[in-house]
Amino acid sequence: MTTQATTALSLKIHLYKACQRCGGDLMLDREIDFEALGASSDYVCLQCARRTPLSAVARALVPVSKQDGVVARTA
Repeated sequence: MTTQATTALSLKIHLYKACQRCGGDLMLDREIDFEALGASSDYVCLQCARRTPLSAVARALVPVSKQDGVVARTA
């Protein structure tokens, strides 16, 4: 039997000055009503309305050495 340990991330509702397009503030937009249809939670910029997938932000929060399939190399 194989088990996989997952790490829990605490996500912030607001990310200040984090929009890659305009430098605006991001707010977590949870689409609870549409999850059954395949919708996912995203961060939405309050200034320019650009949507950033939650998976992209979560990958940026996890250190490179802990991401699945990524091997840290030393020079």
